[in-house]
Amino acid sequence: MPDIDDLIRQQEFLWTEMHAASKRLKAFDHLRNPIGLLPDDIRTSTEYRNLKAACDLAVQKLRVFNKTHLKTIRKAQGATK
Repeated sequence: MPDIDDLIRQQEFLWTEMHAASKRLKAFDHLRNPIGLLPDDIRTSTEYRNLKAACDLAVQKLRVFNKTHLKTIRKAQGATK
């Protein structure tokens, strides 16, 4: 069984990675039109697509980690309270 402290550190790292990627993607928010959509030329730009892919990957990594380990972390944290 993995060490709970290591799992918590991994989860915190993945959260930080996800929030950093999201923050970089939010740099495009000022370009949104009045109904909240990004123009096609922005959405198809290489820079935006790379940032979007990085953000999607970070979210997916966290999702997979949580699916595998979240129950273990919560169980251990509940036992220490």
